[in-house]
Amino acid sequence: VNEIHVSLYGEQDIHEFITRTRRSFDYAKTVLQWYKNASIVTPFFNLQQVHQVATIGEKLNIPVRITSLVNQGRCNIALPIEKQRADAHFLTHFFKNVELTCSLTDVPCQYEEKYVIKPDGSIMNCASTKQGIKTCPKYNLS
Repeated sequence: VNEIHVSLYGEQDIHEFITRTRRSFDYAKTVLQWYKNASIVTPFFNLQQVHQVATIGEKLNIPVRITSLVNQGRCNIALPIEKQRADAHFLTHFFKNVELTCSLTDVPCQYEEKYVIKPDGSIMNCASTKQGIKTCPKYNLS
């Protein structure tokens, strides 16, 4: 494992509504404080939600990576990728700690192998490929 990303979806009430897990916000913040090289990853639900996450990251002095919202789990409809990209780029002008993942830029992925280890221990390829974004050099587990 060369990076640790902690999912955060907004302030405590929003985060716990989405995760359906009481105290999950506190657990996420604890992990962020344990690991010095950890960063926050959040999907782009809306501008207000990402603004909240960027503010939390700024207060904790932790980088925030914004990724596109993928139709999976409780998400039935994602914003069009063009709208997500425009709003996310707008946000980077206000927060120095915010980075956009390859799914929100026109820059190809920098990682030769990029996999996601889910909380249950299973491994999947980069989640952005589920939205049809084909910037990653590998699309399937080998």
